[in-house]
Amino acid sequence: MLNSCRKDEIMKREAERRIHHNHLDPIQTWTRLVEEKVIDTDSIQQEIASSWGRCISIGLDPLSPIKPADQPIVDSRQLLEQNENGKLLDIARPQMKQLYCSIKHNGHFIIILNVLEGVALEVFGDQKMLTVGERLGVTAFGSCSEKYLGTTSASVCTTEGRPFRVMTAEHFAQDMQEWCCSGAPIFDECGKLVAVLNVSNINYKVHYPHIVDLTTATARAIEAEIKFRKFHHMYYKTYHYLTSVLESIPEHLLLIDNKGKIEHLNSRAASILGKSQQDCVGKSVFDDFASTYTDRCLERNAELTWQTGKGTTVEFTSLVKTLASHNEDNGYVGMIKQLGSVKSAGTKASYTFSDIKYCSSLMEKVITQAKKAAVSELGILICGESGTGKELFAQSIHNHSHRSEGPFIAINCAALPKDLIQSELFGFEEGMFTGAKRGGNPGKFELAQGGTILLDEIGDMPLELQANLLRVVQEKAVMRIGGRKQIPLDVRIISATNKNIYSEVRDGRFRADLYYRLSVMTINIPALHDRKQDIEKLFSYFIEKHRATMDVCGNIQITPDALKVLEDYDWPGNVRELEHVTMVVLNNIQTNCATITIEDLPEFLVSSSRESWIQPQETTIKGKVKTLDDAEKSTIMAAMDKCEGNITKTAITLGITRATLYRKLKNMPFPMNF
Repeated sequence: MLNSCRKDEIMKREAERRIHHNHLDPIQTWTRLVEEKVIDTDSIQQEIASSWGRCISIGLDPLSPIKPADQPIVDSRQLLEQNENGKLLDIARPQMKQLYCSIKHNGHFIIILNVLEGVALEVFGDQKMLTVGERLGVTAFGSCSEKYLGTTSASVCTTEGRPFRVMTAEHFAQDMQEWCCSGAPIFDECGKLVAVLNVSNINYKVHYPHIVDLTTATARAIEAEIKFRKFHHMYYKTYHYLTSVLESIPEHLLLIDNKGKIEHLNSRAASILGKSQQDCVGKSVFDDFASTYTDRCLERNAELTWQTGKGTTVEFTSLVKTLASHNEDNGYVGMIKQLGSVKSAGTKASYTFSDIKYCSSLMEKVITQAKKAAVSELGILICGESGTGKELFAQSIHNHSHRSEGPFIAINCAALPKDLIQSELFGFEEGMFTGAKRGGNPGKFELAQGGTILLDEIGDMPLELQANLLRVVQEKAVMRIGGRKQIPLDVRIISATNKNIYSEVRDGRFRADLYYRLSVMTINIPALHDRKQDIEKLFSYFIEKHRATMDVCGNIQITPDALKVLEDYDWPGNVRELEHVTMVVLNNIQTNCATITIEDLPEFLVSSSRESWIQPQETTIKGKVKTLDDAEKSTIMAAMDKCEGNITKTAITLGITRATLYRKLKNMPFPMNF
């Protein structure tokens, strides 16, 4: 007991020493306030003096007892609904309890959470202190403002906006001078003061200076939770706004980070990928989806080809780079589209660069050149022999361009009569000629609005029509036959020819000025005999393409000797001829799991290979190449010989009708008996 009294005496002297050291004497200052009505600002803290001045200005008497009956009680429901006080209380309660657990062993304390206007939102703590507080109206939903209680740590914190202690005689009201209070303000995510946390007791001996630090730390923890919940709520709202926007857009959109990992996608994109949205999120576009890509690049217009779970092929195009703070890469917004879609009334391009089968470096260079040409709006001229795949390249260029969603219109300038080609290209107005369509008819250029038009076999276009085409190209507008107004055009023009266009220009059969307009970029597709490394891959591709329709299944192999025959042949008909030969070979196969041998190949291929082996120099030097007619005749003769002259079997073998076979046989220059 003696030791306890001694300890209390030491603590009291220490408190008095601190007051004397700071030249502050709140008891004497408060006494002078009562007796002389003067506030000695040199003897107390400036914040306390300011609070006392406010109390005097509103008419408070420091000697008058505090009467709880005079203090209004706020409706609890209204208070909790106002200014999100209910959420604040949910956040603060756990922190207040934790604070109380850390100080309750020192004595009797209560913790008060005051909101604006000084209303106590929560009073929590020791029962003895709760009883003391009730006598002064310090209860939940009661008013603890400066107007009723005078100077408190809560009132000073509200005014000053920082942590503060108010001890014993620093209180304005005499009834509060047993109290020791430490308070700390609480701010929301915008820096607005929303509440004050206050720790109080009536024993200054145990109200240690570090209590204000604990109170401040608790207030900061409450602030952190307020900000976290607010930002989480904003993120939740933003996420659902974003989801709604993405779902309302008709495109197939992806949001990926700068390493290629999918962070979000709309349901359309998930559907085309053949997976759920949850299964796609977190997957890498490179490692989990992309089957082919040039490099791990996601810059604008970077492209990846994906093989989806549904077995369809899609292409990813990076659209927009998004930036985080400090201009750091945050990821990309990209779009995917299905490739190889079915034609719709001849206005859609079916093929893409992924449909071009090759392994030679020569074709690699040509495709790289074509991809670069696709992203521009300049005129493209595709040159190549018949059967090399000029339209395949044209469609691939269209699907690789920003016009891929627009129409693709192809017209063969050599297949139309001279008197019809102009109306086909430019259209005509109603009543121009007998049988003309009511209301007129748009031409191919109009039908290609927003897309691409392919002028195939442009070298065969009549010279008189070339002037009209030049006007359309220059003015980017077309006038229908019989029309009186120009129709503006937004069309990309791709031309194709199997002729030596330079010779045509030199000999005056093709306008030089039109040539310069159409051939800003020229793509020369190599003949198949110039890229024989691709023959095996193409042959295998055509086997897989036609095996189902030819009722052939199982694993099909080709012997090295048979492959050498294919590679030795000059292929005057190019890839188109190779596809035809493939169909003939499939028809000759008798069993499944077959191996293709020389006996399964058409006779003209074997004969050609044999001649090349016997006299290789003569063939090379003289450059003797069979025409398509010669190849066709050889194929028919070989089939007739194999089928022993049976017309029906021969027609089936060649994949044509009996009537077609009869017509071809009659046109042959040598007599045929059947």
